[in-house]
Amino acid sequence: MQENSTVNSAQALAAVSAALDSLPGGATRQEKTKLAAKILFLDFGIYPSAKVVREFTGQGSLTDISRDLQHFWDEFRKHMRMKLEVPEAPEALRATFGEALGKLWALSCEHADKRLEIFRRECQEQVDAAQIALEAACSSRTEAWAQVDTHKAQLAVMQERLDAAEKRAEAQAAEIGGLEAQVEGWKRQAEADAAARKQSEEKFMAELENERIERRTDAKRFEGEINFAKRQIEAARQVEKDVREQLQAEKNSKDIELATYRQRMNKAEESVVALRAENAEVISQKGWLEKKVEELQERVKELAKAGSAKAPRAPRRAALKRTTLR
Repeated sequence: MQENSTVNSAQALAAVSAALDSLPGGATRQEKTKLAAKILFLDFGIYPSAKVVREFTGQGSLTDISRDLQHFWDEFRKHMRMKLEVPEAPEALRATFGEALGKLWALSCEHADKRLEIFRRECQEQVDAAQIALEAACSSRTEAWAQVDTHKAQLAVMQERLDAAEKRAEAQAAEIGGLEAQVEGWKRQAEADAAARKQSEEKFMAELENERIERRTDAKRFEGEINFAKRQIEAARQVEKDVREQLQAEKNSKDIELATYRQRMNKAEESVVALRAENAEVISQKGWLEKKVEELQERVKELAKAGSAKAPRAPRRAALKRTTLR
């Protein structure tokens, strides 16, 4: 039903466009509106509302188109009345019947258009729902195919793993057979080793008992040797004690001698200090005496000069001999 409506709309658009193109260039908006309404209503059964006519003509406002459609319906009713004229019927009856028939036709068309619009909306909703369902189905189908591909890939991988596992199982079965044979050999060897170990343990226990007897004998012998060693240790400790006492006595004697030597050394140091003090005093006296001698020599020289100037020259005196304390 939706496809038929779409086809009718396309055909109506083509017919209206062709009719409008056939009009002269100076055609008015009202003429175009009337022509479009006539084609839509009479040829395709589409109710020419202002909105529909504007969609087909593309000219004028809804108010202007509504006035043009009002003229169209007036002319249409006139034509209907002219077609319904019957000579035998009264004039008032013909006019009223024609007008009523036009109203009835317009009302029928309007009712049909409303029903058609409701049905079209329902169909459009169904189409939209079907489109959504189709898109969901396509998406589900894509996801399903993707899952199928994934499962196929996983199945191939699992098959490869299964084949590899079967090969490993066969190899492991062969290996297990070899291991079982080895285990049997190991069991026999373990039994032989257990028997040999038992014999070794019995032999070891006998040797251990002999060793215990020998150790008991050695223990008794060692006990006597230990007692002898203890006595020797006690004697050595006594000797060590005596030696320590002698060393302590000698140390005390040495300490006394060292104290005596220290006293003598202190006295000698005191004597050295006294001698150094006396030496310093002698040195100071020596300096003082040397100064006095020099002063006396100077005075003698002065007296000699004074005497030579006053008296005749006397025989030369023996030079004074300078003596020092050195």
